Amino acid sequence: MTPFDPDAQFDLALRSLLGIGAPMDKALALDRFLAAAEQGHDMARIGAARMLFQGDGVPADLDRASSLLEAASHQNAKRARALTASFNAAVKSLRKEAGLEPEEDEEDGPVLDLNEDPADWETEPPILVSRSEVALAKALSCREGGDRPGALEWARKAADWGSEEAGALVRELESVQ
Repeated sequence: MTPFDPDAQFDLALRSLLGIGAPMDKALALDRFLAAAEQGHDMARIGAARMLFQGDGVPADLDRASSLLEAASHQNAKRARALTASFNAAVKSLRKEAGLEPEEDEEDGPVLDLNEDPADWETEPPILVSRSEVALAKALSCREGGDRPGALEWARKAADWGSEEAGALVRELESVQ
């Protein structure tokens, strides 16, 4: 393996993300995922997309996350779900190898929901979540958590992407000073 091998970059990204065998450094993890993604590594694209969707230790960037997910899935929702499940399995395997308890999966909408049974994908149509729906959900979560500036930021993004409900939320949040 060379230092630029995408599989090695992906492994180093996972280790940096989880702090296993290396200090936890989420910015470095994202850089390594992106380096491998640029070389066509689809699971690295999923890892980077997940971090960017969730704002996991890095600034959230829904546009870039969506682009990475689309590139990894090749416009195929079933493939995106399978790759995402594979990414999650790699994370769990590394955590198990390090003797750590598996983490609870955080829900971030059906596009990144890793708890569904792949056998169901044949009988149930894939559920895709738009950027506006993800941003609106983040806005509502921020509002419930008392983070008015965060709620307003996410609501504005969702409104910019066409969510009428988010537009109403923006007006509500702006009216409360």
